[in-house]
Amino acid sequence: MKIKRILAFIAVIIIVVNLAYYYPRLTGKGAYEPETVNMARAIDGDTFETKAGDVRLLCINTPERNKPFYTEAKIKLAELDGKEVQILRDRDDQDQYNRKLRFVFYKNRFINKELLEEGLANLYMCQGLRYEVDLKKAEEQAREQGKGIWKKSTSKCADCLKLVKLEPVLEYFILKNRCDFGCEADAKDEGNHFFAIELAGGEEKVFESRGNVWNDGGDRFFLRDDDGLLLYYSY
Repeated sequence: MKIKRILAFIAVIIIVVNLAYYYPRLTGKGAYEPETVNMARAIDGDTFETKAGDVRLLCINTPERNKPFYTEAKIKLAELDGKEVQILRDRDDQDQYNRKLRFVFYKNRFINKELLEEGLANLYMCQGLRYEVDLKKAEEQAREQGKGIWKKSTSKCADCLKLVKLEPVLEYFILKNRCDFGCEADAKDEGNHFFAIELAGGEEKVFESRGNVWNDGGDRFFLRDDDGLLLYYSY
């Protein structure tokens, strides 16, 4: 009987903990309240400084330094330098770099969404989060309109390179050059892992990752030309 009581008590604790975590997220009540902070300065397109530490915008990823559209994304976020913004957390409080993970609002503007709408960011690690549906629609709209990072390349290799296979668990992918001349490109995932691609005419090649790059549950694959314009996209 004593063991049964202990097991029952443990079961109740587990239920209470799960309800405390999931109920607010399901009902939208009382989970996380918006916090007002002063944005000191934009570090890049998806990160900014405050007196209380750095904030990383949730669900989006903007181009890295020295990559096309990096400057445009940073300028967009820097419009809020010195202004008071509202930040709202979701499932996780911080990332591995101790940056607060937040949705960011300024007056009636949803900044994470605006960066996606203008093609200055791609959706990133947003599954199951509060604004996932709205942000997916924003990215899809930018992609359909060919804005920013979704603008298609007109280079001679625009129709040459094709992803034959992506094995996220085994950490490799296969590309084929369908043209009879050589092509170069940058390949990347939805984060910021890059691969320099060089394929001779008609060549098919295996590219192996160094470390954990691709999400085991599936990932997106981008190929861009030297100007950062889209050669190929797969999801």
